[in-house]
Amino acid sequence: ESIMNNVKFLTSISIGIFVYVLVSIFAGPDGIWAYNQLNNQKNKLSTNVEKITKINDTLNLDYVALENDVGILTSKARSLGFVYEGEKLIKINGISDEGKSFYDTGSIVSLEEISFLPEKSCKIICLMGFILCFIIFLLVDLKIKSKNKPITVSNSVFTECRG
Repeated sequence: ESIMNNVKFLTSISIGIFVYVLVSIFAGPDGIWAYNQLNNQKNKLSTNVEKITKINDTLNLDYVALENDVGILTSKARSLGFVYEGEKLIKINGISDEGKSFYDTGSIVSLEEISFLPEKSCKIICLMGFILCFIIFLLVDLKIKSKNKPITVSNSVFTECRG
């Protein structure tokens, strides 16, 4: 019976450890759930970096064009409302300034906090799994012992069979 109790105890510990491993793999700090969240954030950041890189390339092209081509520089200055000395700027009501282009500066990407079960919670769940299994084993053992309980009737001992 002592060996059976040891086996039940070790089985309960093994089940508790198995529960800990499963919880850690799926919901722990380095688990699948946290990994997927980090992967989604990485994708957002990569997409934003690509957009900002395109904006940077466009700005570099515009910079080179403005630096090397006087016609483009003059055109850009006029679209921004600058004029040569002696020129007069006439604004006509009803004509929109849609020709003005402003550079896109990209967007701010805010990262969310990663959700996961802390290591302490994983260990508490492991302990609860161990305790639950051990209690179940004890209750099953008590039920089996109560089925085979001897009954004494006037100095005679009988074994009651329930079932």
